[in-house]
Amino acid sequence: MADTKHTRLFGRQTLAAFLVVLSTELVSQVKSQTCVKKMSCACEMDDKSGYIDLTSVQSSSKPRFRDVTPADFGPWLYSWNPCESFSMSQCSNVAACQVSATDPTQSFDIGTQDSVTFNKDVSGNWVLRYTSRDGLKSLDVVLECTPDSDDLTVRGEIQMNGYEFTLGSRHSCVKQGPWPGLAVSISFGSILCIIFFPTLLLYCVGGVAFNKFARGKGGRELVPNVYFWSELPGVIKDGFRFATSTCRSPRARDTTYDKI
Repeated sequence: MADTKHTRLFGRQTLAAFLVVLSTELVSQVKSQTCVKKMSCACEMDDKSGYIDLTSVQSSSKPRFRDVTPADFGPWLYSWNPCESFSMSQCSNVAACQVSATDPTQSFDIGTQDSVTFNKDVSGNWVLRYTSRDGLKSLDVVLECTPDSDDLTVRGEIQMNGYEFTLGSRHSCVKQGPWPGLAVSISFGSILCIIFFPTLLLYCVGGVAFNKFARGKGGRELVPNVYFWSELPGVIKDGFRFATSTCRSPRARDTTYDKI
């Protein structure tokens, strides 16, 4: 009977030790996960299991969030842009700016884009931490994963020279898979330029090579369609003169008309 109790006690101790080791390992893995910065508003998990990308929060008008009133309705207004630097009042090329609500000339840089780091807080939320250019102020932007549209909550200066915002957005969520990279949209005009210039180069080089080796020509006749290109300026000039001059013959200039 004593051996049975001893066996049960040993089994429980072994199971407890195993659970402690397992939980410690899981906590260690969670803590060790880092989000590697790809750009000022995007990072990728070190194991490439997911990524954060706030480029969709960005807008053409900078800053994206401008003159936001803090939750305590303090005497300061705050502006923040997730991806690109902006300038306003006395803040120059910053990610975030603090401006007096009564005197816009009083403003402070509270973070620059190139200083941002991606960290995790005790609640498991990812946080963008910025540092001012002089290194005296810091800003934490907590990323709160919500299905709602982009909403910035400003707590303001929560401690001396320490500020905190919260971005509630679906873009604050960690997306699965490796970071796809920055999507670049190409306009129709850019596509035409991409097609036109290589085609022009191919026309010139190919035409010269064809005239030299296939036709045995030399000098100015190496230029493809040389007579067309030599006459083109004169044709353009005549067309311009025709379009801007009155269409009357010399005989018509001497014709007089009775007044009606």
